[in-house]
Amino acid sequence: MPLLEIVRTPRASLQAVVTMLDVGKKIKKTPIVVGNCTGFAVNRMFFPYTQAALLLVDHGMDVDKIDQACIEFGMPIGPFRMTDLVGFDVALATGMQYLENFPERVYKSMLIPLMTEDKRTGEASQKGFYKYEGKRKASPDPEITSYVEESRRISGATPDPELLKIDNSAIAEMVFFPVINEACRVLGEGIAFKASDLDIASIFGMGFPPYRNQL
Repeated sequence: MPLLEIVRTPRASLQAVVTMLDVGKKIKKTPIVVGNCTGFAVNRMFFPYTQAALLLVDHGMDVDKIDQACIEFGMPIGPFRMTDLVGFDVALATGMQYLENFPERVYKSMLIPLMTEDKRTGEASQKGFYKYEGKRKASPDPEITSYVEESRRISGATPDPELLKIDNSAIAEMVFFPVINEACRVLGEGIAFKASDLDIASIFGMGFPPYRNQL
């Protein structure tokens, strides 16, 4: 990942920050200075990315359709392929951190915990939201249907027929608008010092398409 987040604490000197910026450039990273919070800047901004995607699945949308909509928008991979890549253990651990710190805006989907119970933990186990063969080749896995149905049953969610009629651009909006809202919170709380830093973080930290201008 080309991004380097330099976390400035209240007691950090300006010289220390300048030194770290210089180190970041020397190791060929793109550094930004941020404050301290759960997930720092980039992960804090993008935790609603997967949250929104899980909400859509619980209400009837297909995993692969959401990922394809995000790829069509310009992302290198979609939220579910990304979750498979980082691993469900990491996803669950970070999810708990966000639940502890931001309980009022965390969507509590049971889909990942249910799959984890059956040792579907992402790419490393060759089964997650997708199944994997060979060199990281992902393909849709019909087996996840049973997990999706159980997740819906537990949460009391029902598929919405109207949701299935929307096009890929609308799906991308539904996934990214919560990210934009969280970015505004990060900026408002002073975690980021300027909006352009968050644009840099989204491009170099999450692969947000630069031709979209800015987050």
